[in-house]
Amino acid sequence: MASSFRLAAVLITFFVSYGFSALIGGWHQKNVEDKKSEYEEMARFALSWQTRNGECKGRVLDVIAVHTQVVAGMNYRITFTIDNLECSAANSNTGGRRHSQQGKKTCTAVIYAPLGNAPRSVSKFSCQ
Repeated sequence: MASSFRLAAVLITFFVSYGFSALIGGWHQKNVEDKKSEYEEMARFALSWQTRNGECKGRVLDVIAVHTQVVAGMNYRITFTIDNLECSAANSNTGGRRHSQQGKKTCTAVIYAPLGNAPRSVSKFSCQ
């Protein structure tokens, strides 16, 4: 009887410890369909953040994958596709002329959402 109690205590301790450690620090995949409209809005936010100087515009086509990470708030790593990236930058190689990159690109952004009502920010953004 005592050994069964000890085994149960060890198992409970293991699962509770594992559960809490899984919450903090590591990336966890989310089902995109669960909160698709929220994740699409975050992808549009990341794209607008990246193009906030007004030199580039594009549109989000689809959210492919979402991972979350608990920090002092929440990090969201969102992978999504964009189309029709159009840029006009005086400091680019185009000499200030408008240029566009037609077709799909896959982008990944890390969006930091702090606790409370503080504004979100984009800490990483890349497209291929």
